[in-house]
Amino acid sequence: MKRLIIIALSLWACAGMAQNISGYWEGMLRISAKDSLRLGMFVVQNGDSIAVELDSPDQYSVGLAGSDVIWADSTISWKLNSVNASFKGMLPTAGTFEGTFKQGKLKLPLTLERGHERLVINRPQTPEPPYPYTEEEIRILDKMLNFLFFVLFYFLDL
Repeated sequence: MKRLIIIALSLWACAGMAQNISGYWEGMLRISAKDSLRLGMFVVQNGDSIAVELDSPDQYSVGLAGSDVIWADSTISWKLNSVNASFKGMLPTAGTFEGTFKQGKLKLPLTLERGHERLVINRPQTPEPPYPYTEEEIRILDKMLNFLFFVLFYFLDL
């Protein structure tokens, strides 16, 4: 009977250690005394599988896919090869990652706290119809029988 209770308590303790870190984590990367960047880490955890995306809202950059993501012993690490960056941080409390962000030779401390929701960046350079202007395609055949394509935009009500 004692052996059964010890096994049950061990299983319960192990289940408590399995943390779900899915969600949005955000923090400020202090580059200098005057400059800082907001960074966000979006984590999707599904069983043993984990994926990370990095957001840098101040640079209008969202959804940069992390690679080589490792989550073990309350420590997460990932790389962002497209910008030569990486992060490794521990989760000493349930709501805060404390770690180091590296980019090139630069190493900076970064604390990420659970965020409320992922930021959505409105990109006005991708308008949806109806457009406030007229759009016409122009095709020209040059002397070498190559087609040149242009798109002409103009406003009617100026």
